[in-house]
Amino acid sequence: MPAKASAPPSIYENMAGMASSPPPPPGGATPPGAGAGAGAGGAEEKKQIVMTLLEVGKKWDKLEQDQAGKAIIQQMMDLVKKYQTEVLKEGGPKDAAAASGDAGAGMPPPPPGKGDKAEPVPA
Repeated sequence: MPAKASAPPSIYENMAGMASSPPPPPGGATPPGAGAGAGAGGAEEKKQIVMTLLEVGKKWDKLEQDQAGKAIIQQMMDLVKKYQTEVLKEGGPKDAAAASGDAGAGMPPPPPGKGDKAEPVPA
């Protein structure tokens, strides 16, 4: 009678092994989050996330038609700006506009008129 082979490890044992020791990056690549933004709690990555959230907020606000929805989006964006100034210690609207490349950030849109393609040309 042949010797009884041991059972292969269960899926749970395999998963436990994977969670406890992440594999090294292939080819010596730097793992995500270990680059320039990894120092000081990932400050650069946090700044990038805040800028992305602000951009998404602008786009989302333009798409939203419901006033209640617009109010909620504005509250969220105010919290993101508060995080930016209090936690990341970055300036207010002037710094946010410079970082995003949008000189008119925080300014109301210009009134419709000259150069506005939606307005009919007077005869």
